[in-house]
Amino acid sequence: MYWLSALILILMFAAVSIALIAIPYLTRRTVSFGISVSEEMYYSEPLRRMRRSYAWVTGIIQFLLLAGLAVILFVMNEQALNYALPFYSVLLIASIMLIQRIFYTRMKRYKALQPAVPPAKDRRVIDTSFRQQRLVYPNKWFLIHLVIIAASFLLTWKYYDQAPDTIAMKYSMSGKVIRSVDKSYTAMFFPNIMQVFMLILFFAVNRSIYNNKQQLSPDKAEASVQQNVIFRRKWSMFTLMTGLVMILLFSLIQLSMFQHIRPEVLMPTVLIFPAFILISALIISIQTGQGGSRIGPRPETPGTDVVQDDANWKLGNMYFNAKDPSLFVEKRMGVGWTLNMARPLAWLIFLAPFAIIILIISFLAP
Repeated sequence: MYWLSALILILMFAAVSIALIAIPYLTRRTVSFGISVSEEMYYSEPLRRMRRSYAWVTGIIQFLLLAGLAVILFVMNEQALNYALPFYSVLLIASIMLIQRIFYTRMKRYKALQPAVPPAKDRRVIDTSFRQQRLVYPNKWFLIHLVIIAASFLLTWKYYDQAPDTIAMKYSMSGKVIRSVDKSYTAMFFPNIMQVFMLILFFAVNRSIYNNKQQLSPDKAEASVQQNVIFRRKWSMFTLMTGLVMILLFSLIQLSMFQHIRPEVLMPTVLIFPAFILISALIISIQTGQGGSRIGPRPETPGTDVVQDDANWKLGNMYFNAKDPSLFVEKRMGVGWTLNMARPLAWLIFLAPFAIIILIISFLAP
């Protein structure tokens, strides 16, 4: 089953690569490589060429990285993969940061050469009834997740004595056990701790989708309200489903501790869960675009208004605005939301995942 695990892994990274290539086509039509522009400028020929150039450069680099990973996966032994995966991840992050930095600088220079927009054109639109609509799915749907966690806990409690004295903690790509620990309550119930953490996390994400800043287009306010509502509902559903899939994944891992599941079947199955999440995120991103910008027909006459807030975005990616009470705002590169780093709570949210990862590594370390 090694080839199947390797194939699923390649599929996961391919989904990430496609999303990275498509970034400038998924952002709002009022943003180009992290710089605010008018829709008229977004559809201009120079920016079309810039987007095509970005896609080609990113596509070639992503193809080379994926091809190198595939060679290691299918030609070299599994031990090489332990070094190849972290190396691939570092190259992936470094390359995309460098490419986006280059195109951000090019875009900034290009805009500086264009005629300045009169200050009177800088206007915002707010719909005061926006939050009276159903923007996200109710949090009561998380009760399903809670029931699964409770069932997994009770099942493990009931069959604790039947679990083997040694618990497998890590498998190779071919399904061989490469690390195990003595049976203990900590080892057996650690998946439940992770499930509770993820339940809280996804609950908070669903709330943040509802609460995050309203961003409407001045030129087509009514249409952009509907786009934004659909956008939030789709990502709310994605959050609910992703949370469910992750909790089921940990239930499966916990089940394998006291019920024999063939390792060569377990490993590909475990990889299918994150692959499903990544591919689903890619499909929704392409369907909706940032803020719902790809929903509905393209405007016959592109707008000319420009939101003059580039000073609040550092390198086009990091939002820092002490005057804005919003904690979450829409990303400028990519689809989804980012933090207002001028808020102290944002730093706590930003650092929390790193603390959790350190906790997990500490737990799993021999």
